[in-house]
Amino acid sequence: MVSHRKENRVDGHLWITILAYTLIQDILYRLRSKGITHSWDTIRTQLK
Repeated sequence: MVSHRKENRVDGHLWITILAYTLIQDILYRLRSKGITHSWDTIRTQLK
């Protein structure tokens, strides 16, 4: 949910969200190409 009211803040929030999604998908793609098929939740837990 985007709760910003000013257009430039909404645009910034949307941009960061798309960037983060793209980065996560790229990480998962690279891991799968190496035979690692963990979910994103598992990867986050292991990185903690």
